[in-house]
Amino acid sequence: MEQLTIDEIIRATKGLLFNYHRRGDGIIKNISTDTRTLKQGDLFIALKGKNFDGHNFVKQAFEKGAKLAVVSKKLDIDKPLIKVENTLDALGDIASYYQSKFRVKVVGITGSNGKSTTKEILGHILSFRFNVVKSLASFNNFVGVPLTIFSINSNTEVLIQEMETNILGGIKRLCYIARPNLGLVTNIGKTHLEFLVKEYNVFREKSELLESLPYDGYAFLNIDDRYFDRLKKVCGKRKIVTFGIKNKAKFYATNIEIKDKYLCFTLNGNYRINLNTIFYRNVYNALGAISVACRYFGFKLREIKPLLENFTFLPLRFQLIEIKGIRFINDCFNANPDSMREAILAFNNLEGKRKIVLLGDMLELGSQKEKFHYLIGKLCGELKIDFLIAIGKLSKFMVNGAKEENIKNIIYCKSKEEAVKSLINLLENGDTVLVKASRAMGLEEVIEKVMDRIKEIKNG
Repeated sequence: MEQLTIDEIIRATKGLLFNYHRRGDGIIKNISTDTRTLKQGDLFIALKGKNFDGHNFVKQAFEKGAKLAVVSKKLDIDKPLIKVENTLDALGDIASYYQSKFRVKVVGITGSNGKSTTKEILGHILSFRFNVVKSLASFNNFVGVPLTIFSINSNTEVLIQEMETNILGGIKRLCYIARPNLGLVTNIGKTHLEFLVKEYNVFREKSELLESLPYDGYAFLNIDDRYFDRLKKVCGKRKIVTFGIKNKAKFYATNIEIKDKYLCFTLNGNYRINLNTIFYRNVYNALGAISVACRYFGFKLREIKPLLENFTFLPLRFQLIEIKGIRFINDCFNANPDSMREAILAFNNLEGKRKIVLLGDMLELGSQKEKFHYLIGKLCGELKIDFLIAIGKLSKFMVNGAKEENIKNIIYCKSKEEAVKSLINLLENGDTVLVKASRAMGLEEVIEKVMDRIKEIKNG
């Protein structure tokens, strides 16, 4: 981060300054929302969440050397404070002001699935020609987007922002903060239905990225998505660039197949590409990144091939792990009905002696959560998956759906420990296991413990 003055922060937040006696240089060189990582001279912003209140740590922030704090409550402390209506809004306003100081191209990426992977692929490609800053991990919300912006400086040429919220108007706010020049929507699916209620509202939320683009901005759209025509209409006169597999697109893939540990496809009819993944959906993620790199940033297709083939995919996303003749597909990063269905279908197409799925709860699905879990179990039955191991309260409904399709081998577990024991007792040489659930379930722990036990047994 490059420096800001206290006067600039006051202008950005429209806050009121208290207890400041104009000592020192009035310069802020870093912004912190967490006293655990706060450094001497930082500006501390006291955020308030469902289970925490940063105002309880303001005193500690000053003890650790904070120069100033942004608060929304009256505090009995004789330290420099900027009082605002809402500290989360203040964080975004400061970030928006900070970004306005630089000339940087901003790519906004949203969608129900594939955002992080698309962001990482695009960042990997662009970094060979540009100075790139991209969202760390899943820094894609009202806190993560501003914190990413504070990573840019006068040398930054491209900023890639992943964007995700669970409320209408949320992405519009993120766009006010991040100011994207171009936007990419990976797809529209059944995500955050606990808050957005219905899939059409997911479309409305994601389309806010396109509505927020400048009139000379670029929109990059998945032509195979069922909401493509509606997204296209939202774009108005903005330039539209398409990517896809099933329908005619500007950037497209054909002859898709899995060979050994690679997902192979032909790009635009000319370039054969081998991705270091076995998940079909990653073709779409790669095409989205390719479309931005080529159409907006001037890369040639022939340059793209070696860059894509050198890309390492993120862990926990259909990650292949092999140990002692057993293959695990670790897809524990997150789950919703669409991504769960895609993962099971892709998994079913893999070779293997027996197909075993360990599935956990999908969260934030609102009133239809029981139905969605039931349908996933039913799908497992229709595909004749050899074994279904279900874990979690909602996954009981998967069991019901699977039973209706006459799956004989069903195990329901109340805990991760039970799931570990079930797998250890079940696994045989040549088995392939898919493990998937929402992030909060933490099912990667099951894989780790099972692998440790397999090593012990083999070595013993």
